[in-house]
Amino acid sequence: MSLTELSDALGANRSTILNIVRQLVDAGWLRKSDRQYLLGPGLIPLGRAAESGAEGVLYARAELGQLAANLGVGATATALAGDAIVVVDSLGGTSGRPSSLLVGQRLPAVPPSGSLFVASDEDASARWIAAVTDWPEEKRLRLMRALDAIRERKFSVERLTPSSLHVRTLVAELGAAVMSDEFRSSIVGLIEDLGTMEYLEVEFDPGATYPVSYIAAPVFSREGSVVLTIALHLLREVDGAEIDRIGQQLLRVADRVSQEVQRANGAIPSLADQP
Repeated sequence: MSLTELSDALGANRSTILNIVRQLVDAGWLRKSDRQYLLGPGLIPLGRAAESGAEGVLYARAELGQLAANLGVGATATALAGDAIVVVDSLGGTSGRPSSLLVGQRLPAVPPSGSLFVASDEDASARWIAAVTDWPEEKRLRLMRALDAIRERKFSVERLTPSSLHVRTLVAELGAAVMSDEFRSSIVGLIEDLGTMEYLEVEFDPGATYPVSYIAAPVFSREGSVVLTIALHLLREVDGAEIDRIGQQLLRVADRVSQEVQRANGAIPSLADQP
């Protein structure tokens, strides 16, 4: 479509449309050919992510939505699309408190963000950590221990810290807008600064309380790769016993969604039964 056609179809002036289109071109979601704007290559990984987890998203909406409603919290499902983590579903709880993340939002998949997509595979975890070349060795070791904890527990728990809350606030303010290179660099810097302290250790005191941002679990394809992660956004103080209870509930949901994703080719082993 041409700029004029887009302007007429959307009922907006050309200058507004031009500004939006330029951002979409920069993001790779559109490309310009002569005076026409066509779908860009940046949509290819997004489409692949949606296709691979499509059944999971549909099934997870009912399962995850019910659990989130019972707990009165927000929930999200995310998928990998190239070098980004994309929100493919977002639900609110009975309290009306949303996750603050919108469908279509993208976050850079840079350590430590995206750990759940690689934690189940030790080789993938090592490559993921090695991709960051400017981290001190101590920071790498902490992240490796965090991945080991996620692998052992089978779900991840992120602490609610000022830094993680700042990232969440910035992303919420961004809304569904296309992330500029400058803004993306700022987000990447904030994420990398988080280090690994936001992940709770494997062992936690059932009677102690912890500030929890979210609890998340992986959804597996028939090949054993993570096609989706589903998360409950608690955003409050939670005791260790409740963390374990909610984590196990979420694992059961993830297990059922995983089986649905690859139901035509045989079910994967239950997460609860894995060693």
